[in-house]
Amino acid sequence: MTPRLTDLLIKGAQHGLFEHVPVRHDLKREIRRDKTGRTEARWVRPKPAQKAQKVRHFAATSSSLHGRHPDLGVMVNATANGTARGVKEGRMWGMDNGAYSGKFDPAVLLQAMDKYHRHRSTCKFVVSPDVLGDGQATEAMHRIWAPVIRRAGFPVAFVAHRGTTQLPDCDALFVPALNLDDPNVPRLVEEARRLGKWVHVGRVNSASRTASMQRLGAHSVDGTHTAFVGLDRAAGLMGDWMDAANAQSDMPSLLTEDRKPEPRHAYHARAAVAQHAGEAMTHGALPLSALADHEIDEGMLVGHEGRVGVLRAAPEDGWVHVAFNDPFAGDDAPEEVEELPAHAVYGPVNLARPHRADTLTPWQMAGVTKPQRRKK
Repeated sequence: MTPRLTDLLIKGAQHGLFEHVPVRHDLKREIRRDKTGRTEARWVRPKPAQKAQKVRHFAATSSSLHGRHPDLGVMVNATANGTARGVKEGRMWGMDNGAYSGKFDPAVLLQAMDKYHRHRSTCKFVVSPDVLGDGQATEAMHRIWAPVIRRAGFPVAFVAHRGTTQLPDCDALFVPALNLDDPNVPRLVEEARRLGKWVHVGRVNSASRTASMQRLGAHSVDGTHTAFVGLDRAAGLMGDWMDAANAQSDMPSLLTEDRKPEPRHAYHARAAVAQHAGEAMTHGALPLSALADHEIDEGMLVGHEGRVGVLRAAPEDGWVHVAFNDPFAGDDAPEEVEELPAHAVYGPVNLARPHRADTLTPWQMAGVTKPQRRKK
């Protein structure tokens, strides 16, 4: 543009020549460069800014939350007695499996899901049983329990312990506090968000940690603050934390911010995991004595009294030889061969599809006998 033309436009603007020209505030000037290096300016409509994800606090309490912050939810523990009043009031909620103490009881989790079945519409996740600090064992437990929890009518959450590199089939992702420094966590959270799954982070007890988890991409967090300062004070603090975190969503994510070491005794219940997995995996299998000869192959997986083993010899005079070992141990682990009656060994066991989902109840799929109520 020549200087003379510029002067004419300036004078025209000063005399009100362009006052009736409509101004498009919804457009912005964008300069693009083509392959030849030439630049071109054009007016384009900017993309609408994406609304920041709101983070919610799930309070670990069974008391009423009437009149509290509207974004305050409830974190239910499967081992707790009674039904949380906040859940009855229609609050969002999630359920922990109670395995943190190291004494996981399948019947307790199944009873808790039965108790909260009428409130499943507001449930965001039920945490599948996990093994603290062991991603491989947790994935094995998740393969068993995910269909059980879904059959009960609840969305299932997978716990991303250390060693988890990929997201399994789940409806939500649960990130424990001790694993926030794992380099795989941001990628797992991003993948879960991209697939539309709920993301939850545990042990969040400060304003800075709440803001960090909001920037990480968490939909909800929980903590133990109510146990130390009481519900009245904790509810007010958690409401302030949520408001501050949701108002400042343009800050970079700091996963190690405000992270204090929490002493825990890591337990590795490999034997219990293997036994329970074997109980669930034998569902849908038949006794070897009921199978035809061509249906029995040496090397097939079989189950016996909650254990999964490998058939070493075909049935002979009603007896079979089965090799048992820890399914989570390495290939060099010694195996134990036992001679068992064919009618007590079930097969074939399918690790990829451990149940018949169209015929079994959650209790049957978990290999647990449902207690019967006494009639009055």
